[in-house]
Amino acid sequence: MLVFNNYFIALILVLSPYLLLADDVIIQGPVYGSVCNADNQSECYQGNNPVQEAAKSQALSLGILSTSSECKKLGIKQVKQRWQELNGDCYFADKLLKDVSNWETNARKRRNSSNQQCLNGYLKGLSDSLSKVVSDCASKCRELGRTAARISAKIFCMVSKKIGRTARFSGRASEQNMICGQSFITSCESTFKWRTQSECPAYTHGNAFKSYYRANKGGCCYYNPKR
Repeated sequence: MLVFNNYFIALILVLSPYLLLADDVIIQGPVYGSVCNADNQSECYQGNNPVQEAAKSQALSLGILSTSSECKKLGIKQVKQRWQELNGDCYFADKLLKDVSNWETNARKRRNSSNQQCLNGYLKGLSDSLSKVVSDCASKCRELGRTAARISAKIFCMVSKKIGRTARFSGRASEQNMICGQSFITSCESTFKWRTQSECPAYTHGNAFKSYYRANKGGCCYYNPKR
């Protein structure tokens, strides 16, 4: 019995730099044996505090988390957690995109024959989760653009008819924002042009008209999340 205990203690000491497990993690025997295996990854790293997340990342780099499905879950969770930290605000979708790109780059640097399956799953989880956020945000921001365009078109036509010439808009600069900003601008500009050409076509020609709505000219379809 003494020999078994000494062996077990020695095993834990050797593996401890890689485990980094918190107090609430369930250890059921030698961690690299019956628990951390290809069929039962989830029991090895339970919980989501920073220490345990570090353990998961360590395991990922070492190829311990070897099944594609479990590593995909890790990628999905990482994106979800970061998106929550950004308050699910579509203005920050660009920031999430940058973070995920960095994670993917770092993961590919760790690719080797022993963790190929795991990394493929992890990258798939990152990609799928990011795609959903980008798609949802693009849709929401397009709708915001359409709403802004409808209001702006109504004001444009009302003022233009009142003064008998194409109304003018005070120039404003758009904030640089790829996912939400570009979706908003594209939707706003197309909707504004269509609405005004339908409601007051006589005033929808020339540079004054283009300057009124085009974002790159400081028009009413400029993007600013605080507008």
